[in-house]
Amino acid sequence: QASSSRKRKYEDLARESARDIEEHAFAKQTNKATAVGMKSWLRFCTQFGLSPILYFTDRDERRKATEQLANFLHFEKGRRSRATGNPKMNSYSSFICYYEDIKRFHIMRGNKWLPTYLIHLKLKSLRRQYAKGKNRKLPLLTTMVNRMERGKYLDPEGDEDDELIVMVMLLSIYGLFRISELLCEPEFRVEKVNGVFQITVKLTDSKTLIRNDGLPELVVVSELGKRKDLKWCPVDLLLRRFMRAKKRKGVTRIRITRKNGVKLTRAFYSTKLKGALTKIGINPAKYDSHSGRIGGATMLWNAGFTDAQIMRFGRWKSDSWTIYCRTIKSKFSELSKRLKLSELNEGDIVVDTDDMVISQ
Repeated sequence: QASSSRKRKYEDLARESARDIEEHAFAKQTNKATAVGMKSWLRFCTQFGLSPILYFTDRDERRKATEQLANFLHFEKGRRSRATGNPKMNSYSSFICYYEDIKRFHIMRGNKWLPTYLIHLKLKSLRRQYAKGKNRKLPLLTTMVNRMERGKYLDPEGDEDDELIVMVMLLSIYGLFRISELLCEPEFRVEKVNGVFQITVKLTDSKTLIRNDGLPELVVVSELGKRKDLKWCPVDLLLRRFMRAKKRKGVTRIRITRKNGVKLTRAFYSTKLKGALTKIGINPAKYDSHSGRIGGATMLWNAGFTDAQIMRFGRWKSDSWTIYCRTIKSKFSELSKRLKLSELNEGDIVVDTDDMVISQ
């Protein structure tokens, strides 16, 4: 009876925590992601009669809370699908997402978050086992978009849905937008600066707002200008939507909707993107809605922008963007050329002089 009473108590706590997710939401799309991780966390806590709310006020509580977190990650590692028998978790990023979901939930509630070093050891162990890089998405590059345009595999001139897909695709690359940020209907301001149109995008619903003191993020995307046989430009496509809405000046709320008035979804965007990639001869399995942001970061890195600049442009609050950047083949060629041109001699190396003497 005591056991079932305790279980009911934590089931009530779990329901209360689920309501808290809604109350403390700071971005619609992020809220959904947090709910996914919290669902697993609440199931684990309910099954073992543990509190889903962690406290880190003193040393003992920190130790217990960290052990609970580590045990949860270990438990998820062993879970399998009832239908196929395959492991539920098959990538390191899945564990990180669940951990970050629990952390985000506690921060949203105003709780202190201070686990001990044990959690880093656990994550390090999971990284060794799962971080093979097989599930990382590949970058969507402007050269690939140009091939789509030349082959007319998407037709923004004749199809409003294609126009929307191309616009979102280009914004995700040139503005390093998360698709969730565009789906949450940001505010757009159109300006002409030195004869060039610019769009200032005000993000009022972004996962980074919580680390920006709740202030909106501003992103500026400029007109690409004339290019030989290429016409696709995110600013031009946005202006076209402004013209249709007859709201060309000032702050305007443009709905990211399809031609039938239905709001654009991540699934629809992903399907259209993968279809276009298939038509240009690229296997779409490693590409998805986040590939544009990955591509933007990769191209900035390859162009020589500093880490601080990339973090600022992409609104990253840590160096997590580095996991997106795949190694570029040309970098290896440059490395080989520089090594070949090296004129270092053994005498240039700072060592104890006895180490350079060969005993006779």
